[in-house]
Amino acid sequence: MKYSSIKERQQAYYIVWSIITIILFFILLFPFIAKDNTVLKVSPTCISVIKYHRECPMCGMTRSFIEISHCKFSSAFHYNRGSIFLYIIFLLNIVFYTVYTYKRFKNTK
Repeated sequence: MKYSSIKERQQAYYIVWSIITIILFFILLFPFIAKDNTVLKVSPTCISVIKYHRECPMCGMTRSFIEISHCKFSSAFHYNRGSIFLYIIFLLNIVFYTVYTYKRFKNTK
């Protein structure tokens, strides 16, 4: 009984990881396929700026990701200092997910 519970939990984790990775993939892909103005129009305005007139730690992240997609790392760092680090984390997640999924399906055959 415990074995099936562990397997079910692992499957649930994998499903959640899959959903998160797909979302991250489209977040990283969107600035490459859409115009910069479109990306900025679609992204929401920060509630912290609207309500409290202060920037939050994520402010400037959309503009930073747009700059990273154009290989303008210094301006990306200017908009948000954590953007390059977060972008790399997103990319690493996608790579690890892809490798894990490939190995998982390869072992099931």
